[in-house]
Amino acid sequence: MPTPGILVILMPKWPLTGGRRGSIQLGEEGPLALLYHNTDFHASDQWMKIYKLRDIRSFVSEGLPSLSGLDRMLVEDGGEVRCYEQIQVFEPTSNPGYPKPKVQANNGQHRPRGMVMVTMEPGESAEDEIDEWYRKQHLDMLSMCRGYRRSTRYKLAPEEYQFSENFQKSPQDQARYLALHEYSSAFDLPEDQIKIVSGTEWSRKVIGNAKIFKRDIWELTEIIGDPAEVML
Repeated sequence: MPTPGILVILMPKWPLTGGRRGSIQLGEEGPLALLYHNTDFHASDQWMKIYKLRDIRSFVSEGLPSLSGLDRMLVEDGGEVRCYEQIQVFEPTSNPGYPKPKVQANNGQHRPRGMVMVTMEPGESAEDEIDEWYRKQHLDMLSMCRGYRRSTRYKLAPEEYQFSENFQKSPQDQARYLALHEYSSAFDLPEDQIKIVSGTEWSRKVIGNAKIFKRDIWELTEIIGDPAEVML
């Protein structure tokens, strides 16, 4: 059975080739890729590229040729590259009052432009509670925030499915859980509402007990590949 997931490439700056941004086209047969820019100009990682993978095992087994030439260069140079397994997709379209997102046109104009990325490493014996918190409270409450579109959750894939040689260089700094929360805009987030959602007793407990908790806000700048692919 296929194991869907994503490949995430994090970069402190976008590499330049001959004074121009290098080619990132994947071709018609390549997987969907999304390019994001960090809204915090002081953040260590300024650019992020996400490949949507239908099956992480078959993708990784093909090796670096599966990636574009520029991305192979990033991996070979020790770029921050992580492969994640998908564990939950949450899209609140079952709510009659929630408008179903449109499938984007060829220019991707209907795809949510903002994304809040949360990486987390749970405290001792807290993995099951994190999953329960997301499924029973947190995502339902987030879905009521202005501009919210969907969330997708992932867990770091085993070492044998990782590209980068630097995967083990700082294991203590690696958060295994990743959540991508998509919003209509990166610059009009309902931070007051999100603060309330994150301020529940259960939220404070889960976040407070986490060994690692990191939150970044990203703006979608480019869609590469099949524009009919909507979900991460």
